[in-house]
Amino acid sequence: MFKLDKQIHQNLASIFHDQQAVVFCGAGISLEPPAGLPDWHKLRDYTLEAVASRDHILDDYLSKLTEIDMIAVEGKKGLTPEYVASMIDANCEGYFECFRSLNDGEPNANHLYLSKMAKAGYLKYIVTTNFDVFIEEALRREGLPYKSYRTEEEFADFSLEDDNIVHVFKFHGCVSEPKTITATVEQEAQGLPQVKKTVMEQLLTQYYMVFWGYSGADLKIDLDYLAMVTAYQNGEAKGFVWNFLKLSDYKEPVNSYVAQLAELYKAKAQIVHGKLPEVFDHLIAEEYQIERVHYTPQQQKDWQETKNKRLQESLKVWAHEHLDHALACSIFGLLLQQSGQTQQAVVCQQRNLAICEERDYGAEAALTNLGALYDILGQYEQALECYQKALDIETELGNHEGMAIGFNNVGSIYHLWGNYSKSQEYFEQALEHMETVDNKREVATFLNNLANICELQGQYVQAQEYYEQAIVIDRSTGNKKGLALRFQNLGSIRKTLGFYDEAAQYYEKALKISEILGDKEGIAASLGYVSIIYNDEEKYEQALECSQKAFELDSSAGNQKGMAIHLSSIASLYQTLGDYDKSHDHYQRSMQISQAINDPRGIATGYNNIASLREDAGEHEEAMNYYHKALELSENLGEVGQIVICLNNIGDAYKEAGEYEDALAQYQRALDVLSETEANDEYATTLNSIGNLYEICGEHHEALEYYEEAIATYEVLRNPLQMAICISNTGRVYQSLEEYEEAFERYQRAMEIQKETGYERGVAVEMNNIGNIYEGYENYDEALAHFEESLRISRRVGDLENVSQALTNAGIIYRQQGRHDEARQFFEEAFTIAENQKNLLNCAVFSENVAIICEQDFREYSTAANYYQKSMEYFDALDERRKVKELRKSIKRCQKKSR
Repeated sequence: MFKLDKQIHQNLASIFHDQQAVVFCGAGISLEPPAGLPDWHKLRDYTLEAVASRDHILDDYLSKLTEIDMIAVEGKKGLTPEYVASMIDANCEGYFECFRSLNDGEPNANHLYLSKMAKAGYLKYIVTTNFDVFIEEALRREGLPYKSYRTEEEFADFSLEDDNIVHVFKFHGCVSEPKTITATVEQEAQGLPQVKKTVMEQLLTQYYMVFWGYSGADLKIDLDYLAMVTAYQNGEAKGFVWNFLKLSDYKEPVNSYVAQLAELYKAKAQIVHGKLPEVFDHLIAEEYQIERVHYTPQQQKDWQETKNKRLQESLKVWAHEHLDHALACSIFGLLLQQSGQTQQAVVCQQRNLAICEERDYGAEAALTNLGALYDILGQYEQALECYQKALDIETELGNHEGMAIGFNNVGSIYHLWGNYSKSQEYFEQALEHMETVDNKREVATFLNNLANICELQGQYVQAQEYYEQAIVIDRSTGNKKGLALRFQNLGSIRKTLGFYDEAAQYYEKALKISEILGDKEGIAASLGYVSIIYNDEEKYEQALECSQKAFELDSSAGNQKGMAIHLSSIASLYQTLGDYDKSHDHYQRSMQISQAINDPRGIATGYNNIASLREDAGEHEEAMNYYHKALELSENLGEVGQIVICLNNIGDAYKEAGEYEDALAQYQRALDVLSETEANDEYATTLNSIGNLYEICGEHHEALEYYEEAIATYEVLRNPLQMAICISNTGRVYQSLEEYEEAFERYQRAMEIQKETGYERGVAVEMNNIGNIYEGYENYDEALAHFEESLRISRRVGDLENVSQALTNAGIIYRQQGRHDEARQFFEEAFTIAENQKNLLNCAVFSENVAIICEQDFREYSTAANYYQKSMEYFDALDERRKVKELRKSIKRCQKKSR
């Protein structure tokens, strides 16, 4: 346990005497007159009041913002003064001039103590979260040279050197450089920039950190906010003393996060009350002693109220001079949007738009903001209408940057609707216009969007090129957050193509960057991707651990959308593991969050997920109930893409249940819904589903007709991967029709396309298919060569389903060639994979293969009987009565032979 020792001031005095202390001071040292700071909540709330004063409609929403906690708490975003300041600074001028009022007053005794300690040689480094300049003024009055670090560039220039100046680190910016105050925006869990953490790490390794007048509230964002956890874990931290306030009638409680740090540091941590500044009196020479003026609590309160009033008046003047009615409504709308109050934000932005249209100026920005809100609400028709109007205005004005944003926004709606080719056209125009202006970060963002849409269409080579171009820009602009996102996306491509090791490496790079940035949401996203890799590799416990950590991080950051996504991922993992109760619980929790944040797309996805779960649990009717709920919600929203997804899900469920006429009716409804839209991926997907249904029913010519139309559609949409899959489907149909040459050509064509896209998993599947054709031609050497190559690729990319098929196919050839040991080994491995995957049909077939070879080639009748028994149980679960009867005979035959 850490110490609470009343006599510890002697130890504290020794630290200063030995010149081993860095003082880290917060707002508490500036509260006393004649300095004084306004209350931190007041700074934010006075700003919001000033904004609200510009339009009567905002009075109704002022309390919606002032009631929000400053710092994020679990499940909720915060609203800090810095965030409000950054939002204002991005939209209007003059705001930071108000902060000049904070310079009223003079250094108080606490500031003077610091300067006296520095002059006496006991103090060289001072860290502060205060953005006033009272410390600097006190140093100046003592005639001490000092260097103030305010910008990230200034922090980056710091190094521990033996110089004769005092170094003052302004972690939260400074009024002498007002823009630096916005640079400290933690944006709900961003934490300190790494360059500031690096300074802290250097100081922590050489000095004891003495905290004074600082509550440690920032540690709520992240216990490692000040890099103290990192320094300790690296074994380099000397330790810290945390001094809390103590008055005659008050003792400041120890912040729980400070207590956690103290538990971590153990003997290296000391917590004291009221030892500063009295320790300084023991060290400062008598002739330099400071005569303290003791202010009564009322005097201090009066002084702070005076400061508050000056700031309040200054903010009102700023609002009157710099903030018009429309802009005030826009700022409130943006702040309400950030805090998740979307409907209220819509009202503010509608008011903004009405004012702009009335004065015939600024409507493009208002339309863009309003479109973003409709987008969040899932009202995509309204969003598109707003985005298109904004784009038309920007085009008329000839504003290339505005046009770029407009094209990008319109493209994003077509993206959501599944019209990827049209979305790509808009994204390409957005990039073209953005490249004409000097905004490299946005160029990187638009390259990312283009890459994403190419990826969705199976254009993996082009997608990777776009991501890599964006990475070059991110590195040149120092956009580490963008860099992490790009690495995540590259990982996604490599995973899709089956290169799991490469994907994991990209995710690890993204994770490290997010950890350096203290970006909890970025860390959570990377962990979510890692979880997917573990899931694909059937490492479900590791996948669960990653998803649960990701959920906890997003929860602590108040990122509710992320929380919903991770809960859904956890639910999916439990579903795979067969724990349907836990799965249902997590899907429900995910949906509840989607409902709370008014995310209709998330709610519809939740219904679909629960329907899939109930289908797996054998509750067909209950599954249909949820599928229809998802459909009803999507129809109410009028979102064509989501309606079609729901209809296809219902069709798939009917198909799985063997209710083929009902399945066809749903697929046909999906086509009808899409009939008035341009061809898109959902249209092609539906055609493919109908083709597959006809194939199952043995109606091969009808199947070919729909497959061919799907191929033509994918070709128009420039989606080579899906086109290749459909071509392979036609190969399978021709193989069923015993038209082997045509089947062979189809499989070859599909394989060539997949080679071009780098989709090795697909190449392995086609190798298997082509091997089957060679086997039909009795060309066993070629067949075996293709099966073995398919197996090699499938093992490398981790496609266990195709591994088991290739093992079985190669095993059959081995058996024909008399290589019985190899054949048996392959059959047994295929069965083991099927068991691990819980694939009942494969289990049934592959266990029978093992049984046959054990009986006929090895004469191990008892072993054969056991495998026949397993096969029978699996076929029984599949309700294959004829096969069960046949296997009973095989079991009896083997049992009789084994006697």
